[in-house]
Amino acid sequence: PKAVGSEVFAGTLNQGAYLEVEATAPSSESTVARLAELVEQASMQRSATERLVERVAKRYTPVILLAALLLATIPVGLAAGDWDAQREWLYLACTLLVIGCPCALVLSTPATVISGLAAAAHKGVLVKGGQHLEALGAASTVAFDKTGTLTEGRYRLHEVAVARGKTRGELLFWTASVESQSSHPLAPAILAAARAEGVAPSEDVDGYETLAGRGVFAEVDGRRVHVGSTRMAEGLGWTAGKGGPLAERARALEAEGFTVCWAGDRRGAFGLLAVADAARKGARELVAGFQRAGVRCTMLTGDNAGAAKAVADQLGLESARVHAGLTPEDKLERVKGLKEEKGGRERGLLRGLLPDRSMVAMVGDGVNDAPALAAADVGVAMGAAGTPVAMETADVVLFSHNLQRLQEAFALGRTCRAKILQNIVFSIVLKAAIIGLTLTGHVGLIGAVLSDVVGAMGVIGNGMSVMYDPMATRRRLRKLKQDLLKGARALRGGVRERRLVKYLEGEGEGGSCAKRGCCAEAAAAKEEEACCSSG
Repeated sequence: PKAVGSEVFAGTLNQGAYLEVEATAPSSESTVARLAELVEQASMQRSATERLVERVAKRYTPVILLAALLLATIPVGLAAGDWDAQREWLYLACTLLVIGCPCALVLSTPATVISGLAAAAHKGVLVKGGQHLEALGAASTVAFDKTGTLTEGRYRLHEVAVARGKTRGELLFWTASVESQSSHPLAPAILAAARAEGVAPSEDVDGYETLAGRGVFAEVDGRRVHVGSTRMAEGLGWTAGKGGPLAERARALEAEGFTVCWAGDRRGAFGLLAVADAARKGARELVAGFQRAGVRCTMLTGDNAGAAKAVADQLGLESARVHAGLTPEDKLERVKGLKEEKGGRERGLLRGLLPDRSMVAMVGDGVNDAPALAAADVGVAMGAAGTPVAMETADVVLFSHNLQRLQEAFALGRTCRAKILQNIVFSIVLKAAIIGLTLTGHVGLIGAVLSDVVGAMGVIGNGMSVMYDPMATRRRLRKLKQDLLKGARALRGGVRERRLVKYLEGEGEGGSCAKRGCCAEAAAAKEEEACCSSG
């Protein structure tokens, strides 16, 4: 609910009350405008393959120009006085100049990349450049954050354990007061539990700070309170001495797959809360789909090993590919290590288009994931629930909770890479064949022009084919069929109504049918013709 002075986001719905809103920023600074700008910038960024093709074209074009110039000068000079021979050599030079234009080769990559960016945007995926689209297709390893990515990010309180001398209400008060300033997925669960027990967080909360990968702290009613993981509790000395029983309970809860959140101050722990998070719908299918495609999946999480293993078991991830208890720096080092591993999917001609190493993608949504997102070959942010830092750092932003979109984005990247390779091979083979046929006299100037046009249109059409969505086409055809059937029914109903009115008008003027009432009833039943014919 909003009150006077509350910030109102674009798209907020007013459910019936009178509302006066003050605009604090121009429309050019809105999220929609920012996204439009990002899409425009993405279309201007050249991919690695496009830069390679341009380097080749930069050397290829002068060679063709030189060859055409030599044909137009040396043979013509040697055939002095023979106008027919000179004309043939000049004609051949002009033909070579026309067919030598690398239109299809130069268009082979941008046509596919721009179409791929448009197709991704249509699916709710923002790809910030062609190089990132190619990297999606080249990824042989995908590293996932757990909370909010593979899981729903909606924790539920399972258990509360308080220290000796403390009460449940005290623990909830101090924890909820600190978490009221937090954007971590744990915060809503703790605040909801406090509200359910009638505990209101303090309004005197200052100095809120985040301890990356460990927890947070703030001044609550003038008292510094820490809330965080077992690692933070160990660093503050809460697990030793009097905190031993709490530490034992924390280890037992973590072994069962729960996330444990400690709270306390410099004198010791107030207690701990155990929460659980469910795997996101479609996460298991996502992991299985990547594994079928030969892509290795790994989990990088700051949560404890027990919670990470519980989620990994639900998703079918190998325990060796699960790394828990990681700080942002640890995630960064893990991603760097994955990039150094060999065994990528590059092979054959693809080695010449992208670096000969394994591409690593990182998928995350939080501030703690930002360093790893930046270090990966391609970083993917879950934008629907992600933080602005993750969205700005990532190369790809997914504006949906639907994990199927993530798999579709990687599949689109693989399709685009295949289309680019097809276009390059097609344009090179076509150009070599036409040049050979031209030099042997089998193709003239008109044929050269047509071959150039056909080649360019071919690579453009092949590149644009990545935008074809069979599911969307079937949905549009189904809707068209329904609209046509609805129109046909309306048309038949209108014809019957006009025929009935015409008949009734004729009866009023002394028509011959003696069953006017019968016909009226039969018309309602769409059987007026049978009724009248029987009379």
